[in-house]
Amino acid sequence: SRGNAVFLCTGRAPAHLYPAILDIGFDGIVAGAGAHITLGGQTIFRRFLSEQTIRQVADVSARTGYVCVLEGETGMFQVSLGDTRLPWPKVESGEDFLTRYPREVITKLTYFRPLDDVLGACLSDLHVIRHPDYVEAVPAGCSKSDGMRRVLEALGIPRENSLAFGDSMNDIEIIREAAIGVAMGNAHPGLKAAADYVTADIGDDGVWKACVALGLFEEGDGK
Repeated sequence: SRGNAVFLCTGRAPAHLYPAILDIGFDGIVAGAGAHITLGGQTIFRRFLSEQTIRQVADVSARTGYVCVLEGETGMFQVSLGDTRLPWPKVESGEDFLTRYPREVITKLTYFRPLDDVLGACLSDLHVIRHPDYVEAVPAGCSKSDGMRRVLEALGIPRENSLAFGDSMNDIEIIREAAIGVAMGNAHPGLKAAADYVTADIGDDGVWKACVALGLFEEGDGK
């Protein structure tokens, strides 16, 4: 990669990363929207939800019926009283989760519904990532852009030498933070407006084409 360090930066928690993605051979991973960072196979930063927070968010699910997914370093869990199509182990309360899985470290949570007053109050101490039909939350002080800053600091790379790709509005912070923010051709229009450069769709080798256009690779280099 001509001396460039390449990181996967994703909202997915470590337990939700597919092996095929990891097999690509990234220099490191920013997972859980910045809550878990690895460099060369070593964890250099990790934050996780407290037992108090887990009890609180899980008990809100139990009380309201809102489906919540607890996303961890080694496992994924759903807090649900009804039947769902989700494939992960089900718990009925915060205490149920902590009793059955005392060693699990939870990096992030997702509620499969828009943010409302109930969730706003429940998640007030966390960094909330809003989507039209669901909401994610990670420990305060964590985000994709914070994750990129921590990686750059660990590698001794100035921000001026950073480049970030994204396609969703939850990428807007890192797109703005990077020296060059690239929106995929299939990206949300709002992200394209915030980006420095718009490339082709993900299915049309958009990342590769941007790297060539921006001088990171030459056309004849292997993909």
